[in-house]
Amino acid sequence: YMIIKCPNCGKEYYDEHLSYCEVCGMNLHSSSKHAAPNDYAMLEHKEINNHTLAITLGFVFAFLFPIIGLIFGIYLVTRKNSIKSKICGILIIAISIVIIWVVAIPLITNLYLISSLNMGGI
Repeated sequence: YMIIKCPNCGKEYYDEHLSYCEVCGMNLHSSSKHAAPNDYAMLEHKEINNHTLAITLGFVFAFLFPIIGLIFGIYLVTRKNSIKSKICGILIIAISIVIIWVVAIPLITNLYLISSLNMGGI
């Protein structure tokens, strides 16, 4: 990865496709400190901050209700310009799948066996 440093505030980014600083809205490919911050970049920054809530809820639901955790994980993986949300999304998906595998599948299997025994099946 190539490191890009904001000419205005000095924040460093590892995503060379990012055009504007998430902190101050400055054009990352401009060498002038006097260029005006981009309003779209500031809106994009607010959207990225909102991913914190999705990440938190994703991890909570991954353990409590893994199907909903999967939905949050997929949402986070599909976000643009946010490596943090993509990594957290992958982790949330992985945790949700493990919880489903460890908890839900044995539970369903046991319920099936119990219902079969009550009906005189097995």
